[in-house]
Amino acid sequence: MSKKNDQSSDRIGGAKLSIVITLAVALILLLSAGLLYITYRVYEDYNALQQSTDLYVEDREIAARMKQGSDELTENCRRFVITGDVQFLNDYFDATPMTTDALYGLRARQPESEGADALEMAMNESRALMVREIYAMRLVLFARDISIAQLPTQLRIVQLKVEDWDLTSEEKEEKARLLLFDDEYAQSKQIINDNVQICATYLQTRSMEKSQQIAAELNGLLTMQRALIILLIVSILLVGVALQQMAFHPLAKSVDFIFSKKPLHNEGAYEFRVLARAYNAILAETSKREEELEYSAMHDPLTGLYNRRGYEYFSERVDLSNGALLMIDIDFFKQVNDTYGHATGDRLLVRVADLLRASFRTNDLIFRPAGDEFILLMNKVNPIHRELIQQKIARINNELQNPRENFPACSISVGVAFGDPELTLKDMMQLADDAMYCVKYSTKCGVAFAE
Repeated sequence: MSKKNDQSSDRIGGAKLSIVITLAVALILLLSAGLLYITYRVYEDYNALQQSTDLYVEDREIAARMKQGSDELTENCRRFVITGDVQFLNDYFDATPMTTDALYGLRARQPESEGADALEMAMNESRALMVREIYAMRLVLFARDISIAQLPTQLRIVQLKVEDWDLTSEEKEEKARLLLFDDEYAQSKQIINDNVQICATYLQTRSMEKSQQIAAELNGLLTMQRALIILLIVSILLVGVALQQMAFHPLAKSVDFIFSKKPLHNEGAYEFRVLARAYNAILAETSKREEELEYSAMHDPLTGLYNRRGYEYFSERVDLSNGALLMIDIDFFKQVNDTYGHATGDRLLVRVADLLRASFRTNDLIFRPAGDEFILLMNKVNPIHRELIQQKIARINNELQNPRENFPACSISVGVAFGDPELTLKDMMQLADDAMYCVKYSTKCGVAFAE
């Protein structure tokens, strides 16, 4: 029974994350491809609907141009017949190309259609009406004896009918007005207007049918698009839940456990369970050794400050271009050792370390590389902080020179070098060291700043 339990505990279990991700990616790609295809179809149908609307507007403009051209011909012709002003006659022939161009535009778009046929009937009727209008204008030209030398050829080649030659000028003008205002003329105009309206109605009906057809297809595509979007969202959510349970949640817990150096739980996907088992085995063997070695490798056992190795480690990683390096030396430390013994010297070293820690910021790095020398790295300071640094050193020296416990009175000499982009850390150390020795071999118990 115990053997069976041992085998059960050895099982890793859990679904493989690689398989789950592969299936999820395949499903999402499939849905995305379908969504892209539907979106492309929607774009195509939208363009088709836009083109249909544009063509309808353009064809309506063609039909409107037909009616407008016919009305302009009638208006200019009648004004000329009534007033005899040749400007209206010239305007009449300037408006003619508008009527002939109208049909060509619609026929180019719809070679065989009810609308084009109706517009062609209107055009034919308009042409027939132009013959009547030109003849009426020719009668007025004869009646008023207006020179035709500079007038359009269409007028110059028109000859009066035999029965009209013997009419008086007043009779010729009266007949011209009759040709433009009688029932026959009105019927012709009505035929033109009716056919233009038939064309416009046809174009509207055709455009509506086309638009409704495209709109129905577009609505179906949009319904499919919404369905695919919903499926895609649901799929992504399901994949997210699966990944959350199989990967993200175990991973997040693992990160916390790793930082706190605790054994990982056997949960989540197969890969995470394998990783947890391997990590736990390594953790059990190395955690104790790491705790012992990590501190001793980087710290001075006497003062608790960083040692030379710690200085070498941080000096490669700290940026002092906007900082300062302080070289610190205890004055007459050798005499303290010789007079009071090394135990008192060690206590003095600890005292100086404690004062440095208490006087400077927690993010300033303090090192005891050897003997009675200390190095302090400050960040985010510049020469305007000189007075602040002087005050800190002065307070420390005041404490050392007026000890409250059974300590010999002493002091420290300090050299300070501020960072600069052109200075290396080695340059700053040399400058600070030179400044410190200037203090040490002169007044002692103070601070000097390297220029």
